[in-house]
Amino acid sequence: PTRRSSDLVRAAFFGVGESNLELLFPTAADSPIANFLQKNPRGGLHHICIEVENIDAHLEKLKAQGRSE
Repeated sequence: PTRRSSDLVRAAFFGVGESNLELLFPTAADSPIANFLQKNPRGGLHHICIEVENIDAHLEKLKAQGRSE
């Protein structure tokens, strides 16, 4: 595990096939992850990241479909 003091979390990274899984543990009661866990006491999925070739082109396509960033 690594400590990211600026984010107030401890993080652990695991390779899962061609993907990566990041587990976060809050190190302060006022951290964003602590706030998420207060709202979701059973935990859950905070966000998903997907790597694409041309981020600007994909963002324009999403905007054209009426989706926000």
